[in-house]
Amino acid sequence: KRCIYHIPICGGFCAPTAKSEPCYKHVSNEYTLPGAKVFMRLAWLIEWSPCCIGCGMLGSGCANRSRKPLLMVVLILNVMAFLFSILAAVGLSNNPNSVRKLPWVRGEGIITACPDGGCPYQVYVGSAMRVDEVDCGAIKMCAAAAQNQGFKLKDGEADVYMRSMKWTDEAVCSLGNDTKMMQSCEDCKKSQLPGKTLIISILTQFPTATADLQRMTRFGDMNCQKTTGVVTNLVSFITSLVALVAFRSACWSSMPTETAMGTVQWNLGPGFRLLLAATVVTVFDAAVHMAIPTPSKKWTRHKEKISLVEYMKLGVEDPESSFDEASPTQVGKTEACTAETSATRREL
Repeated sequence: KRCIYHIPICGGFCAPTAKSEPCYKHVSNEYTLPGAKVFMRLAWLIEWSPCCIGCGMLGSGCANRSRKPLLMVVLILNVMAFLFSILAAVGLSNNPNSVRKLPWVRGEGIITACPDGGCPYQVYVGSAMRVDEVDCGAIKMCAAAAQNQGFKLKDGEADVYMRSMKWTDEAVCSLGNDTKMMQSCEDCKKSQLPGKTLIISILTQFPTATADLQRMTRFGDMNCQKTTGVVTNLVSFITSLVALVAFRSACWSSMPTETAMGTVQWNLGPGFRLLLAATVVTVFDAAVHMAIPTPSKKWTRHKEKISLVEYMKLGVEDPESSFDEASPTQVGKTEACTAETSATRREL
């Protein structure tokens, strides 16, 4: 049973803890702390280093008093960001149908060479491939031209032709005779969002979410957890933002609206917007972690030998936090004691 308590993230949720605060004690205790077994042996490096202590001291009293609701909000946002990143990762798929459903960029245009108002076509841009689709209707000239360009009849559609090509394909941008469009395609190909950026965005949700949970009580709050919450969010934000800006510039804003085939309108797809939303969440999470200081009794290095539980209790003993951390039973006892003292004074 004791081994189960040390399972990362969720093992300590049901562990017996020295923390008496109801509800939150399950997610912020000595068992939910990452590396709890060796924490105090490495505290000089991961908890009491000048960087961690300096980071822990930053913040405001207002945010400190509102730590639970603030951290609960960013925790919910982190869960949403994780789901957004998973959905955005569909853009890495080599399945044409998946890319069509959640493209990063979508282009819609009209082939003016077709009679009767032209033939509508769509371009779906993913991180691993692009998918082209044209509705030729009953126009044989369009169907013949599409087949010559590598299009195949779409399943279940009588006159709709589709072509899918991976960005690693040498010929992905060499089809057609529109040099401007071909150059824009090459630029987009070079600026494709790397898979590692999406992986970083997904993986960083775990340490930030655990830091949100661990810091919900002053008992469980640590300098290292605050530093982790700030640094991982900033790393995720910078790497994702740089890749998103490059992709947006090459695959959307720089794409031509007038081509040899006709006009085309480009729009950012749901895949891009979902990862952008997940990236924005990291800013809020980092700001909340930065605004909430750690307990002041954890700002100094303890040279004497102290256990992990004793060290964590220092956060509750902090003069600025003792009243907030008191349980309803403790508050009741305090009020009763005050009333009894007042009555004694009146008798005297």
